Amino acid sequence: MSNFLSLTHVFNSKYKDLSVKILAFVFITTLACILLTKPFARVSEALLVLSSLFTFLLNKEQIKPIYKASKNFYFTLILFFTLSTLVGLYHFGLSKDLVFQLKKMRWVLYAITILPALVYTKTYIDSDVKLQKRLTTGLHILYYISIFIIFEVLSKQYLNFSFFEENPKFHMFKGRASWTYNPNTFSRISLFFSFLFILTSTFERSKLHKYLALILSALFFYITLISYSRALWLGLAVAAFLLLLKLISYNKKSFLLFLTLFLGATIFFFSSTKNLKRLKSIQNTTQFSIQHRLQLWRANIGYIKSSPFVGIGYGENKKKKRLLNSFDEDFKTKYKRLGSFLITSPHNEYLDVAASFGLPVLFLFIFFLFKVLIYYFKCSSINHKHLQHLLALLFLSTFAIAICFDSIGYDNWIILLIALLPMLYNKHKSLLQKK
Repeated sequence: MSNFLSLTHVFNSKYKDLSVKILAFVFITTLACILLTKPFARVSEALLVLSSLFTFLLNKEQIKPIYKASKNFYFTLILFFTLSTLVGLYHFGLSKDLVFQLKKMRWVLYAITILPALVYTKTYIDSDVKLQKRLTTGLHILYYISIFIIFEVLSKQYLNFSFFEENPKFHMFKGRASWTYNPNTFSRISLFFSFLFILTSTFERSKLHKYLALILSALFFYITLISYSRALWLGLAVAAFLLLLKLISYNKKSFLLFLTLFLGATIFFFSSTKNLKRLKSIQNTTQFSIQHRLQLWRANIGYIKSSPFVGIGYGENKKKKRLLNSFDEDFKTKYKRLGSFLITSPHNEYLDVAASFGLPVLFLFIFFLFKVLIYYFKCSSINHKHLQHLLALLFLSTFAIAICFDSIGYDNWIILLIALLPMLYNKHKSLLQKK
């Protein structure tokens, strides 16, 4: 009997280790798929969910402390999901509309299930040198994929050439490629990889790969800038301000150096007539994209006023049309050509949450985001030990501003969840050290 139990323990232990290793490689694959193509990103989502659940089920005892270390974080997420689901039940009952809402809100469930499994995987990797070397190889493959993607984007921008399109259309990245995301979405992904490769460069032992990671980071950041996303520009300005605050407390010389470089780079970038014209267009209310957003926001404020506590339901286009008819004639006639757009996403994540689920859920969403940013601001530092917290702070603060002018799709939620990993890992590590 004892031999049987011993064999069972060894068998289970092997499967536990295997599940963690699979998840580690699936995670690297997911990063590559997010960077490569939208269809592949969908497949990688399914693989990430399945491998995370596999790891979660086999390592429940080891993952439980991760929930304990970040109990306030998970309590807020569970409360957010519960309230939004109850609002969905109130509006739709048990219908396909509720299923649609749950499908769009699945990022919360991912945060509750995938993130703890990834935190445990990171803890496991720290103690396995062989696995670290294998994952480093996977990371290097990600670098080479990045080279190809950067070449594709820049060749579209400056050479009007694409590997995938015969006649690339000129639109921001001079081409809205069918094989990948629209430029707005890709600009956020490129910013994520810019920060990610700064972090990975600190882990590289080879000088070649260290410099390659830094060069790729700089190129991804450049691509983010030439996306001409005004929302991202504003977000980056806020991130730069936060970085200045951290530098003041760290080293005055570093602060002055960064301030000089930042001002110089800003003046150089906006010395381009095209870039400056794009920035000035923010105040041009006759431009379609600005006019579009102003009316979307006005419409959604109307939706919120009509039902401030429970919203009008997620993606409720019929109710939006009915409410639009109750607005004043000037609104309906002057912007008649925007009618089809007024029932789409409001291009403001905060208004979208408030209009869909009500003000209580919006306050909870803002509270969640604020708490995460405050944590990263307190923990972040310029040194290698806390660099990941600083990069997460810069990335999430950029997003917090950018989503005032746009909405978050699935692809952005995945990278946002990844940006939460340093916080959860650090809390789990602190709990283990206390024991």
